[in-house]
This record gives sequence, structure tokens and C-alpha cells, in this order.
Amino acid sequence: MSDRLVNASLAQKIDREVPLLRPTRLAPELVAWGDGPDRGKFWVPQELVPLWGTAEYDALTDAQRLRYNQYYALQKTEYFIWLERYLVVAPLTKLLPQASPGLRTLLDSFVADEVGHNASLQRLLELARPDLYRDRVFYFVVPPAPFRLVTAAINAMPRLLSSWVLFAGAIEENTILTSQCYRQAGAGVDPLFAEVYMLHAQDEARHCKIDVLLAEWLIADQKGWAKRLNSKALELVFRTYFDPSWGFDRPIKQLTADFPELRAREDALIRRSQEARPPASAKVLVDSGIAPITAKNAERYDMLAEAVNRLGAK
Repeated sequence: MSDRLVNASLAQKIDREVPLLRPTRLAPELVAWGDGPDRGKFWVPQELVPLWGTAEYDALTDAQRLRYNQYYALQKTEYFIWLERYLVVAPLTKLLPQASPGLRTLLDSFVADEVGHNASLQRLLELARPDLYRDRVFYFVVPPAPFRLVTAAINAMPRLLSSWVLFAGAIEENTILTSQCYRQAGAGVDPLFAEVYMLHAQDEARHCKIDVLLAEWLIADQKGWAKRLNSKALELVFRTYFDPSWGFDRPIKQLTADFPELRAREDALIRRSQEARPPASAKVLVDSGIAPITAKNAERYDMLAEAVNRLGAK
């Protein structure tokens, strides 16, 4: 059924966006996979790994830095699969029957893109380390119960807990920054990982525009208890996702398993990883010079600005 809450102004914006839709850029059949990633190269730009710029990173040998970089690249790829599967595709699929015809066209395209992304990223993981991903999707990413619970609530009630779209939009715009880092790294990183991440960002740049329309559809008119509820839900999503107590240990533990001489330093490496990427670092997501779309969302929806600012107060 059509959504009667799409007002005339929003309907016009949707109608302007529909003709601009383009086919998915990142899908398995569109990537020249070859023999997979080069195991002798970094798989993610060095400045993106948590330990980058620390004394602990400098103390690693070249072989250890390479392996750590590759494990972090695998983890980063898993993060995108997890987030797109459970915080984009799942809620959007549930919202599709409520959308107006034009909006449904946009959302159908959005979901199709994300399905292609998931398949491509999974293919990248399987080629990179078939020993780790032969029988599983997630090896390094094991979200804690609080984050899984809030995600499950959003999937069950994506219209009521609609502030998820602001979080998803922020993460999607951040992929553009990641692709820029790959482009700047040039031959310093594996070309297959670079290609996949740059194609990914091209689709996500288009999604950011749809995220803005989704926010206007779902959040713009919220008041009273609905706005307070969504403000709390958004704060919880950010706080549980950027909680430093998870997400840093598994690549380090895999590294020390590969290099037993590092085991005595394992706890220190994990702790330094956490300290190097504190929750407050998420403020880059609303930096107008880096993420102009999310920055504008933060100006329009104070719940987004507040959720990010509170990370620095924890």
C-alpha cells in the first residue's frame, strides 16, 4: 500500500531521484577476481589499522605488520557484511510494503545493491583466506549482546525505531573516506581489495542520498515521546557499536597465534588498540569537511549530533 505520510515536498524529491538510479557497481559478476588478493601486499591502507602510529605498531616486524594489516582488512570487510545485512537490508525489507511507489523503487534498488555487496565481500573473504571462511561468514566480528539486541529490536520495529537510518547513513558515507584512502595508497595496497572498496563506495555515495530521503520520511516529523525514544535508540546503537571493549582483540589474538613470540605482548597490544581508537574518534563521522551529508543530518536532527557527542563523554 502507498504511504500516506509521504508529503508533496518529499514526493517531489523522490521523483527527482528515481531517474538518477544506476545499476549496482559492486556485484560478484562485475569484479575480475583472478587468483584473489596478493598475500604479499597490505590489504588495507596502513593508516586505517587501529595500531597505526603507535610504538607498539613500530615494534612489530615487517611480517607481523603485514599479517596484522591483513587480519584487520578481513575484519573490516566482515563489519560491512554484518552492518549491511542486519542494519540496512533487514529493516528496509520490512519497510518496503509501507513505501509509496516511487520510494519503493528507490528502496528496491538500495536492497539489490546491498545484496550484491554482501555477495561480493563474502567472495573477497573466501578468496583471501579460504581456510577461515570455508564454513562461516564471520570470523573476526562477533558483536556483543547489547549491540545484537538493539539491532534485533530495530529489525523487529524499523518504523518505530527509525533513527537507525541516521546511523546507517553515517557508516555508509564513511565508506567514501575509506575508498579515498585506498586511492591515495595506490600500489601500496592489494589491487583487488582496492577495487572492491572503491566500487563499494560508488554505490554507497548514491545510497547516502536515499538515506537523506529515508530520514525525512521516517524522522523529520517526530515529536514528543517518539522523538525521545528514537534519540535513546540512536544513542544506544552508537554506544554499543563503538564500545572499545569489543572488536579489537580477535585480530591481535590471531596475530599472536601466528607469531608465538608476541604472546607475552598480547594484552598490551589489545589495550593499545582500544586506546588508539576511543569512542570519541567517531566524531569524524559528522565532520563537515569529511562527511558533509552526515554533518548536515547532524544539524537537522539533533539526536544524531547528541549521540555522537555523548561518545566522547563516556
